[in-house]
Amino acid sequence: MTDSINANCKNTLKTGATGLIGGALRKRLERPEHRMFAPAHDDSGTAFRYSAEKREIRLDPVIELDAVVNLAGANIAANRWSETCKRLIKDSRVNSAGR
Repeated sequence: MTDSINANCKNTLKTGATGLIGGALRKRLERPEHRMFAPAHDDSGTAFRYSAEKREIRLDPVIELDAVVNLAGANIAANRWSETCKRLIKDSRVNSAGR
């Protein structure tokens, strides 16, 4: 049973949940009245699933979402910001948003 149907509970789906900004956002919003969901990248039976390769997302129809935050993309701190790296960072975010 899930308490996500509770009218007082705010539900947010967040991609890029393990990154620098995603981690900080999770710490800021994790409260009893605010539930954060991160989509799984495999078919592990979680409520939400995201596949960038297949360009698809599976949403749980029972859990009503109040917000979606897309922070998915290439790690901005992994490399020097060469033109190639900047292109990778931009493309990874644009493509994950479905453009």
